[in-house]
Amino acid sequence: MTDTFKEIGSLFGREGAGAGFAKQTDKESFTYAFAWPEGDTWATLTGYLNLDEQPEEYVRRVLQDGGFRSDWDNPDYDPIGDFKETAGDEYRIPLLKVLLREQLESRYEVANHFSTMNRARVELSAFIQNEGGAPLPEDALGTPEEHGIRAMLIATGEPPREVTLLPDKNGSTLRPLQALVGGNIEAFDIAFGETVSLYVNEEGLFTCPPNRAIFATEEMAKAGYLSQLDYSKVVEMGDFYTVLNGDIVAVGFDPETGESRSLTDGESARVEGYFTVISEPGSGEKAVDAIRHDMEPCGYDISVETHDMASGKDALLADAPQRDAPAKDTQNIG
Repeated sequence: MTDTFKEIGSLFGREGAGAGFAKQTDKESFTYAFAWPEGDTWATLTGYLNLDEQPEEYVRRVLQDGGFRSDWDNPDYDPIGDFKETAGDEYRIPLLKVLLREQLESRYEVANHFSTMNRARVELSAFIQNEGGAPLPEDALGTPEEHGIRAMLIATGEPPREVTLLPDKNGSTLRPLQALVGGNIEAFDIAFGETVSLYVNEEGLFTCPPNRAIFATEEMAKAGYLSQLDYSKVVEMGDFYTVLNGDIVAVGFDPETGESRSLTDGESARVEGYFTVISEPGSGEKAVDAIRHDMEPCGYDISVETHDMASGKDALLADAPQRDAPAKDTQNIG
């Protein structure tokens, strides 16, 4: 028995993606926590299980379906006892995983689903800490690139949500980006600098509805970006700058290699805050409506507090454009 959680591999085999952790609380009882990719989401399963409390017929079926050789026609046969004797003291973890897999397939146990590996890890780590274990490291379930690139979708009229871009065999994420924006992509790097790219439909101005208004960052003002409403004027922080049409995808970008990468936790939080509080759903449509009525769209009040208890000014801060960074090939995103 131990108070420490031990890594026991994925619920779906040692070679499977994801990871599993278990703490043996007495001879036959376990606290367990698993996470694994399932389709476009990540699933987690946490809880408690006592091997001796499993129904005899249930355990018999699990072992029989698993190919365990024994005298199944003998009514006095003790499958767990035989399995213990055959497998020795190491039987507990394999049987725990077999039982949980069977229960998942029969819907006796129901997994929780999260949009990204990072959210699944946070959920798993919180459960393990609540049970007396140590927090899980960021790479506990693997690196994001092993399971796709962590990005954020800002759909028209909806709050931001994390998505995963699965590269093709050549490592390109062009196809999933095109699928999300509904056509050929165009990069918009002004809002968050060169380390975070926004991708939109390159024909969106003519084919997609207005999505989000973009307000000038401090870096845009310092760099001397001109107002799109008055080319004789340099924008000030918080000024209305432009409108992005159609769904938007935010992806991390490495200026040194010219390749896409996963958003970091900080970048993800900044993008989510910006497109939730500053450039909120419907802001693009409001700006377009104002322009149509010969009115200048309202800017953003940088003194407003964001939902993360950070000021609007902090949420607007972005990395300064790196003028020597490699240009993006939007038709072959790596």
